[in-house]
Amino acid sequence: MNNKYIYKTQFGIFCLLLIGLMLFLTTDAFALKLKIAVIAPQRTIWGRKLGAWTKEVKAKTGGKVKIKIYYGGIQGDEVKVVRLMKIGRLQGAGFMARGISKICPDSLVFAIPMVFHSEAEAIWVQEKMQDYLQKQARGRGYEILGWTRQGFTYCFSQVKIESIALLRQAKPWMLEKDAFCEAFFRLNNIAAIPAPVGDVMVALQSGMIRTVFAPPIGMLIMQWQSRVKYQLSTGLFYSFGAVVINQKQWKNISKRNQAIIQQSFTKYNKELNGAINKQNRDALRVLQKKLTVLTPTPKALQELYAVTEKVEKDMTGKAFSRKSMELVKSYLKEYRARKGGESVSAKN
Repeated sequence: MNNKYIYKTQFGIFCLLLIGLMLFLTTDAFALKLKIAVIAPQRTIWGRKLGAWTKEVKAKTGGKVKIKIYYGGIQGDEVKVVRLMKIGRLQGAGFMARGISKICPDSLVFAIPMVFHSEAEAIWVQEKMQDYLQKQARGRGYEILGWTRQGFTYCFSQVKIESIALLRQAKPWMLEKDAFCEAFFRLNNIAAIPAPVGDVMVALQSGMIRTVFAPPIGMLIMQWQSRVKYQLSTGLFYSFGAVVINQKQWKNISKRNQAIIQQSFTKYNKELNGAINKQNRDALRVLQKKLTVLTPTPKALQELYAVTEKVEKDMTGKAFSRKSMELVKSYLKEYRARKGGESVSAKN
């Protein structure tokens, strides 16, 4: 056996090994890890459902895909998490409304106050918009696994608020660097107090803030209900979030395992949304036993709808596209025509 033959044999083996290695690196033959950050603490319904999802994915992919969840905002706020996804430190995140707007800006169209009259129509319209929003997210390099629902946000206060004029005097809280909060208060000449969520309780205790906005379960979790006396019965806006994966990493996963991840998430996300809805309803009942519920007068409702028109006009073409606003209006018209109209107040 001459040296030339040995060389050819060795070179052939090397090529086969190289091809095998390339196939190995471009399939799910190795354990691919998805690191996902969420704001929710682990000991919540979020933690239970996401934990079940990660276990099921690992089992059904034979350990080829492993998902690591970072709970409780330990990776930073949602703006920072988006940056970490862009540089590859994280591959995914569970976003609330503010964070998902960085992935698909047109999702901000849902944040217009008083645009939805009921939870049913909010969900129906959002589901109609999902393909449109997924296309926008993909164009920016992301894959939306599914949408979560936070429910209606209500106004809670230490004083009676039955009009925009009274709200001006009620020292309302404003979430920092939130475009819609800023627009809402600016357009109505309201001097709101910006503060991070973690500082709100102290501000309520000191009297620096006297009015807050939150979903019912959020009020109880933060224990803000102990510092307010009144609740406005009308839901101001309905919030959606989403769980998102960086598309670069998503494309590294085989079609088979993508399907496993998606199907499993869809199952647990349905359970999560159902549980959040129940928690909000239960929390609302608890709050309404402790607080005085104020029902807006017809005049006050007209004021609120006038606010909707102002915010829509100001933010269309800036925070979200004109097309997304037109789609929402079209789907609302279709839904209300089918249902024969909806009540003017949203009671979650």
